[in-house]
Amino acid sequence: MAITNKDIEKLSGVFVTKEDSKAFATKEDIRELRGEFLGRFDKLFKKMEDMTIEMKMSYYQSREQGDKIENHEKRLVLLEARA
Repeated sequence: MAITNKDIEKLSGVFVTKEDSKAFATKEDIRELRGEFLGRFDKLFKKMEDMTIEMKMSYYQSREQGDKIENHEKRLVLLEARA
């Protein structure tokens, strides 16, 4: 039993043709998208790292100021007690 032209027409509706395959992404397309995607994540991670550093600096500065205030309060109490 041989495949007829009618069979080929029916199968062409089911299988991908060369023309249909042009609509799919190529390896190069995927590489480009991957590069863009990773580039955006690199920028995002850099911003997150910068924000983390800023938050740590802010925390330490705040803690240092708090320690100074506490020290000043102790000294004021001692000075007031002497007066």
